[in-house]
Amino acid sequence: MRCHSGAQPKGDLDLSGTMTALFSVSYENLVPERRGGNGRKRFDLLGPTLGENHPKTGNVCYLPPQSLGSHASVLGAMLCPDKVTLHDPDLAAAAARLAVSHKDLRLPQEDRVRLTTWIDANAQYYGSYFGRRNLKYRDLPDFRPVPTFASASGAGPAAAAVGANSRG
Repeated sequence: MRCHSGAQPKGDLDLSGTMTALFSVSYENLVPERRGGNGRKRFDLLGPTLGENHPKTGNVCYLPPQSLGSHASVLGAMLCPDKVTLHDPDLAAAAARLAVSHKDLRLPQEDRVRLTTWIDANAQYYGSYFGRRNLKYRDLPDFRPVPTFASASGAGPAAAAVGANSRG
């Protein structure tokens, strides 16, 4: 993201992949409310997300359709203005302004699908629960491993570690 990185990122929004203690600069700027991001006062480009570590008990109510995901996302509406209509007038206006200022952005359809799928999947950062996350472990072999199909299906390092621990 050459426009949104470097010493003076456009819109004061850094979307670089620079690692932070637990995530990356871009991730903490896109999902600040549940990630302890930079604390800036700006609207959430992704729309509402559900924090994984928040309690799920008590007075939990159902949400109406399209309350979460790309159909409630300023970023989704900016990238796909002909497909996403935001119900909140302020967010719709922000998405329209961003769509105009990014009119020359040519994001391939595959990337748009990948991005909207990620938003619809609750904007997760890590692809698995295996491995160490904190930057202080960066020199260890299990630091932020790239998930594979084998590890997701139980045949990778996480399955081996569980098997070793269960033998007693």
